[in-house]
Amino acid sequence: MLGVIAGQQGRNHKALDLLGHAAAMAPDHPAIQADYANALRLTGQADKALALREKLLARDPDFAPALRHRAYILQS
Repeated sequence: MLGVIAGQQGRNHKALDLLGHAAAMAPDHPAIQADYANALRLTGQADKALALREKLLARDPDFAPALRHRAYILQS
């Protein structure tokens, strides 16, 4: 949650750090992984973000956050 708030405040590198820790602690939690992928994208790591999104979509092809953010990545 703190990572998402940091991202909303434009503190993208802080968000990446916080969400990276959360993602490592909850590797099977899709929402946390999706938030982490978004932080990767916002810090210029689109390739890593896209790879994580594809992994999420392989588990659940209808996972809306992953679909939406994949579109953002591909448009960049």
